[in-house]
Amino acid sequence: MLEHLNLAFQEVIDACGDDRNLICEWVFEQTNSETGALLTTWFVDRPLRILFVLVLAWFVVRVLRRIVRRFVTEVGERSAGGRSGDDVAVGSLRRRVNLMSSNNDPTDRSFQRAITLGKLLESLVSILVWTTAIFVILGEVGISLAPLIASAGIASIAIGFGAQSIVRDFLAGIFVVIEDQYGVGDIIDVSCATGEVVEVGDLVEHVEVGQRVSGEGHVVCGMCRNCRAGRRQMCINTVSVGVQRDGAFAEYVVIPEANVWVHKGEHVTPELGAIFDPLGNAVHTALSFPLVGEDVLITGAGPIGLMAIPIARHAGARYIAITDVSAERLELARSMGADAAIDVSATRIREAQRELGLAEGFDVGLEMSGRASALQEMVTNMNHGGKIALLGLPAEEIAIDWQSVVTHMLTIKGIYGREMFETWYAMAAMLQTNATLRERVESVVTDVIAAPEWKRGFDAARAGATGKIVLDWRNL
Repeated sequence: MLEHLNLAFQEVIDACGDDRNLICEWVFEQTNSETGALLTTWFVDRPLRILFVLVLAWFVVRVLRRIVRRFVTEVGERSAGGRSGDDVAVGSLRRRVNLMSSNNDPTDRSFQRAITLGKLLESLVSILVWTTAIFVILGEVGISLAPLIASAGIASIAIGFGAQSIVRDFLAGIFVVIEDQYGVGDIIDVSCATGEVVEVGDLVEHVEVGQRVSGEGHVVCGMCRNCRAGRRQMCINTVSVGVQRDGAFAEYVVIPEANVWVHKGEHVTPELGAIFDPLGNAVHTALSFPLVGEDVLITGAGPIGLMAIPIARHAGARYIAITDVSAERLELARSMGADAAIDVSATRIREAQRELGLAEGFDVGLEMSGRASALQEMVTNMNHGGKIALLGLPAEEIAIDWQSVVTHMLTIKGIYGREMFETWYAMAAMLQTNATLRERVESVVTDVIAAPEWKRGFDAARAGATGKIVLDWRNL
């Protein structure tokens, strides 16, 4: 974060020189830009939030201390046998004890105990509130307390993904295009990565420091109906790494031991380990229905759609067709074994269907794009009794020809994340036993970019003509 801030300052200096008025005008003009957003976060948003936390803590302490003093006063009144509240108020109690410290009157000893209790409670309240405020402020300025939390005995794994020298070996994080483009915000984004375990909690039993691992990005409650029935991927209380809790752009990632997947064998390279999370999406989607001898249509040749090609082939599919509008990605799809790579900006799926000799349509559809037109055309080209797995998230409502869905007896199934942990075992087994599949999946990583050149990675991902982009944190 500090490096990003330094870059922002340098950009201001380069643009404005020493002219303060010009700097102010430049920052004002750049309010909606990446640099302006970063400066606004550090010098407006965060100071205001920190000030609010301090004021709130001060106010809470004063209110709670008043409550404690009222409580002590009542205790003093009772121990004084009904004396007036003014006589036994905390301040009066202190004066009485000072004057009668040598007196053995049980009533005065009760006063002293009441005062001691009041002081103790006031101190505890102040410590609790101000400690909470400090934790919140440290979080605002980006200081990670994950190693302290992990060492406190929580059943968690601390996985290093940061820029510090404590990470002893290779460190790679898969780069995902996100709305908060520079990792600036309350949640440090990115959900999929690989790394080395650097610390474990006292209750961890099966994971060891030094192991190469990836992490399941969905942290589940373990107590809802689905979790207790073994369907953890359907947990109604799922918290996602990189969404509701800090992800792989944080210096450390802390996840429960149950979410850790240990890589066994050298066949899983760091680049391959970095994409286990999205690979799991492809495996979960592709294996939702039996594929042996089936004709498969994949809509969307993004990285997940591309990885679904060799998975479907491994699972026994006959013909595999994939659609997109990017010539680069369609070429990559052909290299990964697609029988038909269809540019839907120029060709309809039905034409490719005829070229493949499919008289009745596709048996299985894997929708990866989230686009309305893709799903609509897929429904039109499915065989009767066909099955569709939906992974792509649409940005708006999609109108579906439900008459065709009903009369053609189509099955539509939504897919989210990975089956925990059947998907992980399936993809680990396929990668271990099928060298061709392993090579093709790894070819989805089209760029490995040094972390200091992260902006180039953003630009390449934004262009939409590449596969997965991996950030390499080894040489910082």
